[in-house]
Amino acid sequence: WAGGWKGREETCRDTPASHQEAITCIAWLPTEEHHDRSGTPDTFCGGVLATGSRDNTVKIWSLPPATQLSGAPSALQEKGRGKVEATLEGHSDWVLCLAAVEKEGGQPLLVSGSRDKSLRLWGLGDDARWECAGVLSGSDSGLHEDGAARHTDFVNACHLARVSGLGMRLVSGGSDWNVLLWDVQRAGGKGGALRAFEGHSYAVRCLAMADTSSPGEKEKMLIASGSDDESLIVWDPRASGSGKVKQLSGGAPVLSCCWGPGGNWIAAGGGMPMNSMAGTTDKVAGWLRVWDARTWKLIDECTCLGEAELRGQGSEQYPPLPEQPEYLTLPSRMWEGEASARSDPRRADGDNEAHRFAAPTYISSCAPIPCEAGDLLVSAGDDLRLRIWQVSPAAVHLRATLQSRAASVAACIALPPPPRGGPPPPPLFMQQANA
Repeated sequence: WAGGWKGREETCRDTPASHQEAITCIAWLPTEEHHDRSGTPDTFCGGVLATGSRDNTVKIWSLPPATQLSGAPSALQEKGRGKVEATLEGHSDWVLCLAAVEKEGGQPLLVSGSRDKSLRLWGLGDDARWECAGVLSGSDSGLHEDGAARHTDFVNACHLARVSGLGMRLVSGGSDWNVLLWDVQRAGGKGGALRAFEGHSYAVRCLAMADTSSPGEKEKMLIASGSDDESLIVWDPRASGSGKVKQLSGGAPVLSCCWGPGGNWIAAGGGMPMNSMAGTTDKVAGWLRVWDARTWKLIDECTCLGEAELRGQGSEQYPPLPEQPEYLTLPSRMWEGEASARSDPRRADGDNEAHRFAAPTYISSCAPIPCEAGDLLVSAGDDLRLRIWQVSPAAVHLRATLQSRAASVAACIALPPPPRGGPPPPPLFMQQANA
């Protein structure tokens, strides 16, 4: 399930070519291939949607233009149906993470990470069909034949970005506790990582890169990684030694992180996921913190305890949820321990402390929203809601709460600003694990 915040839905469950298992990750790929002769996007915001799943595949979806999405909700649901353009196969286990970027020349580049210990690079071939451009395979020894590092366990997170003076850079994190930095131009499955960052003591769950180069500067970047060890570590590839710049504490597993515009602030969130064996030091459920990236001081703890008053309601009333799929209700379709975790979520005394209550369960994803009105942050939680926060230098305030109608929200992303003269798109996308 993926959809915009203005009632638009993209339902793939009833599509024959849709995923056969839960969606685990999502990415947005802007591409010049989807513009008509006048330069106007002929798909939603001129790009395509990529989804990864437990069925070991990645699917590329084309969505209708935003200008076609008007009318009654029933008409929106029909108009908003997407089309599977390609199914990318090659992974031998669940796809856990996706990252995408537009290369020079407007061609999209997609990276997928999997439980099979590998990363795969995908792009458009000469015949405009999606194909695998390279495989960064794992290794039981953790080393490539040239001595460079490789992953030895699940690849849980990846991030792809262009850095001034450096070109395309890929960073990945895994259950082997390591963060690896790759040069995409030279990768292509023929080499190991440029550098390995070691410092976490449990699985790495999330990653984010920021190009911190000032005008006239080059080759400056920072990497943030969050882990089940309750820490958010900031790394500088230029630094000697371990490369560690700062280690920030979350007090609970760190499941998501992102940089603000220009790298001025960094946000991280998490809690107790059902497939984690870790505990929480600070006895919190869903938490979200924002730090000033210049001083590394905490800007604010995010709390949603006043959202009922924010919406002008005396109590929270939401529509009933649809019937859940079998893999979320039948113990025979669940992984070991999931049934008991869903029926009796692990929470601790102190979960309802106001200063650290960003969601009742856990924060699964967060992302900055491009906005001229100021810095905005969106967070997704296992309580089926998206929350939009206003970030200022002194505080973070809850601005809106959006309700989902599916079993679980796995990730959210924010779309880039539309081109000048183009129709304004919905400001964010979300995806849920029951599609």
